[in-house]
Amino acid sequence: MCVYLLRGIAFSKDDSIPKTGKAAIENKLLAEAVLESIIGKKGVSPGARLSLAERLSQLMKENKVEKDATKTDNQDEANDVSLGDKLAKEN
Repeated sequence: MCVYLLRGIAFSKDDSIPKTGKAAIENKLLAEAVLESIIGKKGVSPGARLSLAERLSQLMKENKVEKDATKTDNQDEANDVSLGDKLAKEN
């Protein structure tokens, strides 16, 4: 079982999701290389790639529902620049 956390990948022997990580990779390039070696196109863990894809898909669906709830029906209002942008242009 592989779970993508905000800052990395965590592994467990069952379907549980680890609450905390044991280590963090601070170097962005190294972290990307490690992720690529695990879940990349030629990665060593197709199961991890599938697990990550399923979880990210679910997160994106949940996020889309939240974003849709904040949309306006007024298209002119939706296309209008923000109040902050208007004030910046005026000043």
